[in-house]
Amino acid sequence: MRILTKMMSVFLLLIFICLAFVACSSSEDEAESEVLCTDLASVDGVTVAQQSGGTYAVVSGFFPDACTQVSDVGQQVQEDRFEITICTASPPDMMCAQMITPFELEILLETGGLEPGEYNVVVNNTASATFMIQ
Repeated sequence: MRILTKMMSVFLLLIFICLAFVACSSSEDEAESEVLCTDLASVDGVTVAQQSGGTYAVVSGFFPDACTQVSDVGQQVQEDRFEITICTASPPDMMCAQMITPFELEILLETGGLEPGEYNVVVNNTASATFMIQ
C-alpha cells in the first residue's frame, strides 16, 4: 500500500511539472505573437496636441472592414524623431463586412527627459507632423 501511495505521489508530481512547463511555453509563444505586427493601420494624417499636461499624437485613418481593430501601438524616439507604429488585427475565423471604417487614436508621446526643440512625429512611415518642446 505504501509503494502505491509513493508511486501515485510521484505520478501526480510529474503531471504537475508537465502542466507547468506547457503553461510557461505557451505564454512565451503568446508574448512573441503579440509583438509581431503583420498588418499596419492605414493612416490618413496625424496632428500633435497638448492635452491634460501631455503631448499627444492624434492619428486618423481607416480600417478595411468592420472587424479590424488596433492590436498594438509601438513608439520609438530617435534624436528629434518619434516613430509610431500602429498594428491591426482582425479575427481570422469571422466574416466581416468589407467597408471602410474610420478611426481616430490619441497616443501619448513619451517626451520626458527630451531637450527643448522641434520634433517630428511619423506614423507608419506615411503621415507626419512637427511640434515644439519648450
